[in-house]
Amino acid sequence: MKKEIQDKRGIALIMALWIMTILVMMAASFTFMMRMELRLANNSYHAVQARYLASAGIDAAIAKLRADTNETDSLHEDWFTTFSENFSCDTSVAECPMSWDDKWFSFGKGGYSVHLVDESSMMNINVDYGESADYSLESLYYLLGGNVAAEQKAVNIKDYRDSGSASTTYRTRSGNETDVKDYDFDTIREIQKVKDINVGENPLENHACDLSIYSKNKNHCMDRDVDMTGTGVSDGERLNINTATVDEIDALPVALLGPITAQNIINERPYSQVGEVGGADGVADTMLERLADVIKVSDDDEIEGVININTATYWSLRSYYKIGDVKATNIIKTRMGEIADKEGVQKSDYTYGKEASSTGRTGGHGRGEIMNTDEIGESSFDDYSDFVTVRSDRFRIVSTGKVMRDTETLAERRIEATVDRDYHDDGTMGPIKILYWSEAVLEYD
Repeated sequence: MKKEIQDKRGIALIMALWIMTILVMMAASFTFMMRMELRLANNSYHAVQARYLASAGIDAAIAKLRADTNETDSLHEDWFTTFSENFSCDTSVAECPMSWDDKWFSFGKGGYSVHLVDESSMMNINVDYGESADYSLESLYYLLGGNVAAEQKAVNIKDYRDSGSASTTYRTRSGNETDVKDYDFDTIREIQKVKDINVGENPLENHACDLSIYSKNKNHCMDRDVDMTGTGVSDGERLNINTATVDEIDALPVALLGPITAQNIINERPYSQVGEVGGADGVADTMLERLADVIKVSDDDEIEGVININTATYWSLRSYYKIGDVKATNIIKTRMGEIADKEGVQKSDYTYGKEASSTGRTGGHGRGEIMNTDEIGESSFDDYSDFVTVRSDRFRIVSTGKVMRDTETLAERRIEATVDRDYHDDGTMGPIKILYWSEAVLEYD
């Protein structure tokens, strides 16, 4: 009986040990699960923080754009310098590369950085430049590297977009020719669907930093207060030179224009670009320089695909129809103050559309002031006068928010938005419209 009792005690001990083991395992499992739940909760918490920090960067950029009341936009202004540092533009090499770092703005246990880019500093791949499709291919060719591979990429982009194209050399990545889209790109990232194009997940990589689908500007005078009395249009608007009367052209705010020259302008109609007006008798380069910003050749409210000569990169300028290497280099060197314009103006923050009035020439000249650049005159301005501007309406904002623990990144989020600055009828700043919005998870630890 004593032995039986001892055996039962041994069994009870073993059972007790198993129960304790199970309880310990349950407690450990519960502790592990609680730690995981806490970690997931922290990750979610940090992710939300990073997302709102990125959103704060978008809001800060929009606020800066709303506060900008200048009639011109350049890389010397607050909307660019506020978020950029270490800006450099190496004009000693042929490609004149620009580079800058995004500033870091600390907030709480993290912060954000903002990459603010003018959409009008880039080439619009939805727009055909020049008199024929060949010129658009030429533009894409130079922008994509100017080599044999670039030539095929240019053809592929055109075939992907153009309606009715039936190229035997083109197929999308799937190899199926029926995948040709036949209408405009919806986002800049969509270019990755084109055969031979690979810019990675970030649309700012490689030559995609010179590509846009959003560049579009209001078809009005740079100076919205310009007096257009007697021209038949409101102050700040442009006069359609293809439909205007002699009296309306004569009333344009351009010194020494006169009715005879106005009639000569009418005699040469119609015009396909404003620069062609320079071919009329009596219209000198200095007169065309001022005319260029107060006239238009159609009643379109906006012009798609324009490039801002104050913000464009070398490759964007180089790629545009008939601007070419020498003119592109001179534009950037003039902007950087390394060479003077034809009027002898040389300054490190040279801004086209602004220097005319600031140096005593008669009023601001807008886009026409590009003719004061070495190697550029009325004859070359004819070819791209409607594709250049000095004022931008659309911007790409890429904001990155981070939550940090010392130097460790706990969560990182990126928001990319394209916005449009609108204006009221009186020329004052209107609402800022969101044209594109994308959110990305960069790190989730």
